[in-house]
Amino acid sequence: MDNELNVSKDFEFLASEVGRFIEYWGFKKIHGKIWVHLFLSATPLDAAELMKRLQISKALVSISLRDLMNYDVILQKGKSVEGTLLYVANPNIGEVISNVIKQREKKMLTKVLEAQKNLMNLSKIEKNQQNISEIKLRSLGKLIKNADSGIEALLHLKTFNLMNFTVE
Repeated sequence: MDNELNVSKDFEFLASEVGRFIEYWGFKKIHGKIWVHLFLSATPLDAAELMKRLQISKALVSISLRDLMNYDVILQKGKSVEGTLLYVANPNIGEVISNVIKQREKKMLTKVLEAQKNLMNLSKIEKNQQNISEIKLRSLGKLIKNADSGIEALLHLKTFNLMNFTVE
């Protein structure tokens, strides 16, 4: 890796803005910054290079790389001549989005539906004591199921352009 690489202010700004954007979607800002460095790099990068570029600790790089790999946002791409693991951004953006939706949003909806069902199982007396409208609780269950169906439809929609978008 180039030990003398200087990241420009414009590059830093882009990485920071992508970090802010990805933070809005429930990730950490550092995840977005790392992704930009890997995505735009002409060659795979190792953790030491990312530490230098982003001026962050080894621990933060390690944790962040692991998080990003859990969602297949980044991939291991062999080893450097020094024997360190190299990383690249997953070029299949659709696959990345699909994995995140499956691993995060689907799991959240499952928990929300489970919590709603738990309330549905309360007796009428318990619902009245807690001032819970059974009609509204049933409507909430339908809303949750519709959201789940919408996510499923999105995941299976072959014509959704982003799902077929691969970076070359």
